[in-house]
Amino acid sequence: MNFIPADPFLVGVEVTGDYVWGDDIVDQGQFFANLRAGAVVTDSVLVYALGGVGVATDGDDSVGLYQLGGGVEFAVTDAVSVRGEVVGIGSFDDADDDFFEAAKATVGVFYHF
Repeated sequence: MNFIPADPFLVGVEVTGDYVWGDDIVDQGQFFANLRAGAVVTDSVLVYALGGVGVATDGDDSVGLYQLGGGVEFAVTDAVSVRGEVVGIGSFDDADDDFFEAAKATVGVFYHF
């Protein structure tokens, strides 16, 4: 869900999740609640930063996570957009380790209702 409080600035909230299950692997997933802030560069281009908190599950175990990153979203039509983003992911449980323990790059196509 996005809001434009003052042109050209945008703020938004989103929830994401990934889950993998199968007979030969341990069920695992990552789920995040994110805040997004950016600027509408042209009528069809949005550049944004995002940050959020979430949880990772691995079988019966779970750990708190955070992520920070950014991306670019291109409006193909009024109802369809294409987005690419890169985020760094860290764990609240591993305070002595590196700030980011993993990185994730995603590309997606979105339909806006």
